[in-house]
Amino acid sequence: MLSPDRLIGLVALEIRRLVEDIDRRAELLVEIWARYRSRKPFLDTTFARWTTLGFPELALLEPEQLDALETFYRELDELRLYVAYTEDMPQAMENTLRGAVVRLKSKGSAALIVLGQRPIDDVEPLGWEIRKPGAAVEWDLGLEE
Repeated sequence: MLSPDRLIGLVALEIRRLVEDIDRRAELLVEIWARYRSRKPFLDTTFARWTTLGFPELALLEPEQLDALETFYRELDELRLYVAYTEDMPQAMENTLRGAVVRLKSKGSAALIVLGQRPIDDVEPLGWEIRKPGAAVEWDLGLEE
């Protein structure tokens, strides 16, 4: 059986992963939208396992924890809804995404604190560039060989 501490640890990992991935990939995701109008990378990046938890797992959390998590995941859901249906041009999408990242960091940090975890630190973006039109995206993941 899943313990409350284990569930809190798993949810905290997911919150941190979601916020960091969205923040790191924001520029790349907008570039993909501009070139290909593909929503899949956004939806993959914002996928949350939280929605797969049942009442037995949720019952392990305190009401204050559930409230904080609900606030974070509703904000994430708003972003997913926007991305799933927007027809915005890339600049408008970039502006919307920038605001969403700020809100997700804030609400994610608040949820982590309520869960007894450390808040989200600043996230260093991934380095990448497009060499020429139509070329593959190249990543600098900062991994040393």
